[in-house]
Amino acid sequence: MPRLPAAPGVHNSLYARAKRIVERFFRSLKEECVWQHTFGDFAEARTAITKWIRWYNAERPHQALGYRSPREFRGLRPKLVA
Repeated sequence: MPRLPAAPGVHNSLYARAKRIVERFFRSLKEECVWQHTFGDFAEARTAITKWIRWYNAERPHQALGYRSPREFRGLRPKLVA
């Protein structure tokens, strides 16, 4: 007999939220990188996409971070003292 999640509504809502985040990332990747270039070969596409992902993860402003870049947002957190 298959096991069901303990709280189906919670599981489904977390999955739906994660799916929205992933879908939005790939939409941004296509709109801001892939569709803006004509790549000569796979290696060129991989290089451009890798560069874009690094920029996205460090410099690109994100709505969820108050339109700050991840780098700026990390700078706002108080430093933890051991």
